[in-house]
Amino acid sequence: MIKAVEKICRTHGTPLQVSLEALMACGVGACLGCVVKGVGHREEQPSYLCTCKVGPVFNAKQLEWEEATDVVSSCGGGCHD
Repeated sequence: MIKAVEKICRTHGTPLQVSLEALMACGVGACLGCVVKGVGHREEQPSYLCTCKVGPVFNAKQLEWEEATDVVSSCGGGCHD
């Protein structure tokens, strides 16, 4: 549903902030258990955001919506502050 809301807001030029829930084992970004895909994410050049450090509230423009899924289980060390 949140993906549909993002599409409506983008279509109408309305700013959107989203609050994401994720399991946060450490709360400091070390375990990488709470990452989400950031804008421009590609397998060749991953872009992950740690929900515990950068979020849990994100500007919708920070997130990758085309392939939006639930929280990713591991980012392989590619998290951004």
